[in-house]
Amino acid sequence: FKLFSVPSEPGFGIVAIRGTVTTRDRLINAQLYMSSILTQAVELLIPFGWIFRPIYPDLLSIISWIGSEQLRNSNYYSVVTDFVNDLVKHNYTFEGKTFHTLRVTGFSLGGGLAMI
Repeated sequence: FKLFSVPSEPGFGIVAIRGTVTTRDRLINAQLYMSSILTQAVELLIPFGWIFRPIYPDLLSIISWIGSEQLRNSNYYSVVTDFVNDLVKHNYTFEGKTFHTLRVTGFSLGGGLAMI
């Protein structure tokens, strides 16, 4: 990940998180998107799959709860989260630059982590 500042917009910062690179990243990616994949599979593969829509929120929360502890223990997630929390703790100041607006974004795995 990297923190960018925008010279034309003082005080605006962007934390960009890289995408999938390693096999471990692929496993974390699968874990992040498993609930979405599962609901899509139910809709597409099971006749009358739309009948299950009312239980999707419960199903998704259970799947997210099961994987959330492993995700929190993943090193990359922890490092990025610690960095962003540290920025907040220090009034959005890093290396002498103060940010009033901070956006977190990413691609692939980084996008999933940014959403969390």
